Amino acid sequence: MLPQITCPALLITADPERGAGVTAERAREMQALIPQLQVAHIAGAGHNIRREQFAAFIGVIRPFLASWAAM
Repeated sequence: MLPQITCPALLITADPERGAGVTAERAREMQALIPQLQVAHIAGAGHNIRREQFAAFIGVIRPFLASWAAM
């Protein structure tokens, strides 16, 4: 189903050793299936990125949404 995604998409990843569920390899695989997928890695976070690294999370979300809104 991933290749059917046609809208802008953002995948935020974190550190698997801290509990994040998506590895860098899996993110690359997903990006190959969804060419418009932007991937952002936030170091120092695990599964709950927005709670563990809120400032970095917002720092990724805001520019993505701004660029999407400009389309």
